[in-house]
Amino acid sequence: MGNPKRWTTRTMVLLATALLGTGAVLAAGGGAKADAAGNSHSIGAATNSRLAKLQRPIELRPTTSEAAGDYEVVGSAAITMVKTVGTNLDPNDCATTDPISVPAGTTVQYCYTVTNTGTEQLNYHTVVDDQLGVLLQNFPFALTPGASAFFTAQTQIDNTVTNSATWDALINLPPTVGTVTVALNGANHTWTNDIDILLVGPDGDSLVLMSDAGGGNDLIGTNLVVDDAAAAPFPTGLIASGTYRPTNYGLSTTEFPAPAPPSPWGQPETAGTDTLTSIFGGTPAFGTWSLYVVDDTGGDSGSITEWCIDVQPAGVSGCNSTGISIPSSGPGSPYPSTIDLGSGPDASATDTATVTALFPNITVAPGSLSGTVLEGDSDSHVLTISNDGDADLFWNLFEDEALGGGGSTAYAVNNAVDEYTVFDVTAPDVLPNIAAFPGSGGFINAGEIVGGVLYILENNNTLYDVDPATGAILQTRVTNPPAGTETWSSMAVDPTTGTVYLGSTDVVTSSLYTLDLATATATAVGPVGTAGLIGIAADGAGDLWGYDLVTDNFLSIDKSTGTGTVVGPIGFDANFGQGMGWDPATDTLYMAAFNNTAFAPELRTVDRSTGGTTLVGVLGSTTPGVLSQLGFITFFNAGSCSSPTELPWVGVTSNSGTTGVDDSSEVLVTFFSAGLPVGVYEGLLCVESNDPDTPIVEVPVTMTVDTMPFLDGFETGDTSRWSNAVEN
Repeated sequence: MGNPKRWTTRTMVLLATALLGTGAVLAAGGGAKADAAGNSHSIGAATNSRLAKLQRPIELRPTTSEAAGDYEVVGSAAITMVKTVGTNLDPNDCATTDPISVPAGTTVQYCYTVTNTGTEQLNYHTVVDDQLGVLLQNFPFALTPGASAFFTAQTQIDNTVTNSATWDALINLPPTVGTVTVALNGANHTWTNDIDILLVGPDGDSLVLMSDAGGGNDLIGTNLVVDDAAAAPFPTGLIASGTYRPTNYGLSTTEFPAPAPPSPWGQPETAGTDTLTSIFGGTPAFGTWSLYVVDDTGGDSGSITEWCIDVQPAGVSGCNSTGISIPSSGPGSPYPSTIDLGSGPDASATDTATVTALFPNITVAPGSLSGTVLEGDSDSHVLTISNDGDADLFWNLFEDEALGGGGSTAYAVNNAVDEYTVFDVTAPDVLPNIAAFPGSGGFINAGEIVGGVLYILENNNTLYDVDPATGAILQTRVTNPPAGTETWSSMAVDPTTGTVYLGSTDVVTSSLYTLDLATATATAVGPVGTAGLIGIAADGAGDLWGYDLVTDNFLSIDKSTGTGTVVGPIGFDANFGQGMGWDPATDTLYMAAFNNTAFAPELRTVDRSTGGTTLVGVLGSTTPGVLSQLGFITFFNAGSCSSPTELPWVGVTSNSGTTGVDDSSEVLVTFFSAGLPVGVYEGLLCVESNDPDTPIVEVPVTMTVDTMPFLDGFETGDTSRWSNAVEN
């Protein structure tokens, strides 16, 4: 069961219990209280031997006044932490088990137990779990030497996971930021307008310090200070050494690739109203400050000899004199350049817990059912649903019509002639005109069939709901545009979840979004990290793929972050005329693209393991016989079981059930011909289950209704159902 599953945090309950002889429960913010039932709770000393421990003597710590330079020598601070996990969801219960195994979809409860093994009272606590995120942030709780405390957090397990948590404890809170000043010393560049600079604080907050300022002028050994209190922003002309306010003149062109945090970033004048104080004020002064420098246009380069930061009233400052090299285009080096303003937690400990997700594995036999039934008669068959997985199989059975499509028939819009076309992928030279589809004057960029409806997206953000059989427009709506200067380029549905994804690009940057078809609302997932994402498609395993027409690379795309990973080159110089779709009938990934070298629109298949492509044929070379340009290519990706429809001639003895591990369930399926004329009747039985690898199993059903023909008094045709009994 190798398909990646989701990790989704569902519930979080925080509980801290101190062994101070009171048995009191401390809620967030401090203070003792009983639980809802009036009971108090306590926990004994940790007995789990798997203690992850980090101990160090504390030499200096800030006093509560946080005055600059006001420190005192203290003793030794140390903690141990044990992370356990169980299925008892009582927030007062701390599990004693790790690892555990549970059926996928089970909600589990993690317990984080800390013990103060040092000589200092620890008063503030931060816990970060690498899967659940920040669980406690400077939580106030007096953990005296020798005392223990715990809290719990719940989440649904959809995949096997080993997650790590770190508990940081402080004697006193570190100083916070009042004001920040940044110095850029020895700045050089041959076209100042190209420079974009982003400052990121220890908590991940960010602000654009400078972007698209200075015009085409040089910086030569210029010393710059960025300060909210400056008299003026950076000018659009020549920048002399001096002090300036944070400034961004080019919001739409400013871009900081990973590992910089994703947008949105704090935007100063004129792109926004953010300042150093509004972004960083009140955040921790201690920690790592990062400077990301990018050249956003090719042709010129530069450097920064040194940068420094000063934080008040904490009275902490530092410089990095390594120097930053700014290339003619792209991120500087190093990227980022960092300054550590120190101090970490007084004590810290880390531990892990493992939950193995158990999955069912469905098989349905036979793969299809068919029979010949005489008029007014019936015919029965046994359908067996088996489970050879590790968890119970929960299944539902419903019926559906045998829809058209579903393999080898592709659906597209040909922008060259404004036509909606449905074509055979084995003969891409013929693109039949099903219906005129001029749109609203824009370029049709994306499309996908979901639940029997074809959704088509134009680059002016118009969304069309279309009947895939006729090309008739059922509804017209408008979706929100992607951020910046990007436009929509592609659409795909994940057949395992039904989630619809959108790709966008401006051929400089690209992003991934999800699309809510009910509201026509697009929500950003994240940057793809490639220049020209022009086509995306999801296959039967739920894996998302894409290709870039700038780099001519095939990509694997992380659906949770949007990050694209290069699989390999597609093997030709691709241009627009785009599209990518997965054919469920053959498990084939198809790509439509204009080949610049051959100067022809082509249909290709894609090898998902290498990214290499194989030419199928030239699109539309026979019909319509022009240089065609597809806006997308799609199939009935979700399968025909996407729209349950009752088949009046089919009956089943059970519509749902639970099949245990290494067990099977039988369903009697009966065909009824009563009232039906002679002919062939087709449909589908759809077995939907909690097997994540095979959430739907389609079983084609075919009934042939036959009559009992006579010719000159003798029966003809199929007489196998006639008896040979003779009465005397």
